[in-house]
Amino acid sequence: MDRIFFLQLWGFLVLAWIARWALSLAPRVPTRSKDLEQISTLADLKEGQTFVEFWSWTSRVSTYVAQQNPQAHAIWVELALPLFVISRIWKKISGPPNLSLIWKDGFKVDLSNTDVIYTFWLPDTVNVRMKEKLLSEMKPGAKFISYVFKIQDREWWTTEHVTSKHNEGQIHVFTKS
Repeated sequence: MDRIFFLQLWGFLVLAWIARWALSLAPRVPTRSKDLEQISTLADLKEGQTFVEFWSWTSRVSTYVAQQNPQAHAIWVELALPLFVISRIWKKISGPPNLSLIWKDGFKVDLSNTDVIYTFWLPDTVNVRMKEKLLSEMKPGAKFISYVFKIQDREWWTTEHVTSKHNEGQIHVFTKS
């Protein structure tokens, strides 16, 4: 009887996680490993600067950036608990010391001290849901790197589009004016 209850509970939790994913603000399309070096180069982090990766399913990008930029601080923010727990375990085993993992809603993260924000959000998420937060909290000169998806409203950004070296998509770098 206890085993049946556990299996039902586990099934419910998996279904709830899938439902949350289906309604999420980002697709499940990982950043290609071949593009990690280019993203880190575009971030161009200096000593003491902060890189934040939002809701990108794994901490792979922020981990790579942290490893390549030991003088900077990288933060990975995730809302999906199973992904956070797996990444937390991995970080304890072999993660870089300048990487922090945060289990939190990205809408509640203060961006005022952030130098580079990386994400793989859909355009609607940035242009509608996050626009005001980004505008009000990002400091002038801060970068927003969007993998593949373009941001439609460009009046508040200096824009650079860089063709990915390894796929048909682009990596878009938006710098707050």
